Amino acid sequence: MTFTNGVPLAIPASGPSAPYPSDIAVSGVTGPVTRVNAILHGFHHEYTQDVRVLLVGPGGQSSVLMANVGTQHVDSPAPVELSFDDSGLAVPCYVNDDIPLAGGVYAPTFYPTGDSTGHCDSSLDTTPFEAPAPGSPYAAGLAAFNGVNPDGVWHLYVDDDSNPDSGAIDGGWSLRLTITPPTLSAPLVKGAPEVGTTLTGVSGAITSGGAAFWQWQRCNSHGAGCAPIKGATGPSYKAARADRGHTLVLAETALNSGGTATASSPHSALVGPALLSTSGTHGSQKVSKQKGRLVVKVRSNLAGRLTASAKAGKLRFRSVKRKLRADRRTTLRLRLPRGASIPRGAKAKLTLTLKDAHGGRAVKRMTIRLR
Repeated sequence: MTFTNGVPLAIPASGPSAPYPSDIAVSGVTGPVTRVNAILHGFHHEYTQDVRVLLVGPGGQSSVLMANVGTQHVDSPAPVELSFDDSGLAVPCYVNDDIPLAGGVYAPTFYPTGDSTGHCDSSLDTTPFEAPAPGSPYAAGLAAFNGVNPDGVWHLYVDDDSNPDSGAIDGGWSLRLTITPPTLSAPLVKGAPEVGTTLTGVSGAITSGGAAFWQWQRCNSHGAGCAPIKGATGPSYKAARADRGHTLVLAETALNSGGTATASSPHSALVGPALLSTSGTHGSQKVSKQKGRLVVKVRSNLAGRLTASAKAGKLRFRSVKRKLRADRRTTLRLRLPRGASIPRGAKAKLTLTLKDAHGGRAVKRMTIRLR
């Protein structure tokens, strides 16, 4: 994320720049800062060893970007872009005139007692930045801002500590923040997958300060072909009739200023109540030739305990209870009581009731003509 203040800074022959400080307001950043860069756009100065630049964060952390380093006298130097990153090389220290400072990426640099040759010794210990800049001691290193909350006002203090040369930062400056994207483990779903039952999502483990967003999805019976359910964007969801016979998945997205991460829950069991089928059951049966039995073929998409009952007027067949396996057709035979006879033109009203493992209750009714 990059924030910019494009207002030019005028660097006088001696004293603070105008404006002093130059500010950038940062807001709405989520996630930990892992890297900070500062960029000076269109920097030029006739004697950069007079220039001192200090970056101060909203929490008071600070880093000198450059102080009393670079060139000696250069007539009318061309504007350059200076980027500051802890991985860059130190700003050079030139001992001769007319060697301009090249644009590029530099590490924050100042030498309290001079570089290895004894040149470019900093004046910060004896002449600190003017208020409202913080006082000494000063340090160089943008890692001072790692892990801080970046929201707030950042200040750039620039001054010239010695006459007579001057300069400017024509294009203002930018602040670039690197935010670690979040990571996310798979969420979980609690609750029985039954029509009318509310399912509750349990968030996965989120790192790096990500905010959670949800989307429930309806999938086929094998957990594939998932599609978002319109309006189902909260951490809980009440299973609807359209979900029956499908599986459900909860997709969770974690978002911060560095990026996103998405993870999905395991798909649920098939949403009940069960779907009962009597395909293959004859709608007209001659019970007398079936040893007084009503023959019913039944299949369920969910496993469970089935109860089958039937009656023809006041005549009741003996009920049957059976454990059903999912997607397996089972044949049931309901017997007439001993000595019972079928009235002419009678119709048997068959009722199938299945209780699945999640407590769902499915009912299927069928009328069979008896001969």
